[in-house]
Amino acid sequence: MLPPELRIYIWSLTLTRRIIDIYAFNKSLTPSQERNPLKDDRIYISQSGIPILYVCRESRDFALGVYRYGLGTEDQNTFRFQLRRDEFPAHVTERWNSCRCYLPCRRNSHSVPGEIRPRIYFNLQEDTVCLNGVWWCVGRHPLYPLRNYLTNDIFLNLQYLALPFEMFAWAVWNDRYSKSPLYLRDRRVTLADFSSLREIIINLDCSEDERGERDPSLVPEEEITEALEDIAERHPGWKIPKWRLVRDRASLGRIVERDETSCSETLK
Repeated sequence: MLPPELRIYIWSLTLTRRIIDIYAFNKSLTPSQERNPLKDDRIYISQSGIPILYVCRESRDFALGVYRYGLGTEDQNTFRFQLRRDEFPAHVTERWNSCRCYLPCRRNSHSVPGEIRPRIYFNLQEDTVCLNGVWWCVGRHPLYPLRNYLTNDIFLNLQYLALPFEMFAWAVWNDRYSKSPLYLRDRRVTLADFSSLREIIINLDCSEDERGERDPSLVPEEEITEALEDIAERHPGWKIPKWRLVRDRASLGRIVERDETSCSETLK
């Protein structure tokens, strides 16, 4: 049998930086329900698996030392899960059938006896959480559902965040009006809520901006820097993260892979 140090080293070689895609949608609502601030928003999460969670007890213990944060997901055998699947818009169903997706439980949901709720895990020091433009179909606010599902640990410890330019603009706007009664009622998410960010990756792909209000590729980079400086001024404990622009979702994947390769070469 190999010595423990070598086995742990082998397990570590299987770890990769992942992109955790988060999408949002809402079930079909009447016009009056659309104006209801308590309407039921949904999110679903797409990510690659972590095989060493399921190899043996030792590999699982090692993986859970790295992926310390997780979310409970809906039991796919329950009637409640099937109801939520039936609510999916066509573009959600298409994506769900082509990749590994999960329906996280709402933070205030209660399990029933015998229910099995699988967990999805994050390495918040390495993984990139990517919020996607499909969020615009939520209608009322693209960042609102986050607090219904993500735990405070994720907000406090996430270090890499990717999002479309227009959603970045929403997060900046939320922070500027964070003291308004509207914000206090909705508890809208701002970039300052992610208190440990090391980097923000902003997607300038116009297809991510379904509203078409402006061409993000024409936005001066100085505007982004000034927005981050304004947030830091309002929140003294928040450190301005590095930021960079990507032209599309594929470019984000290449950046994450390249950064992972650079880290590996540094370790060698």
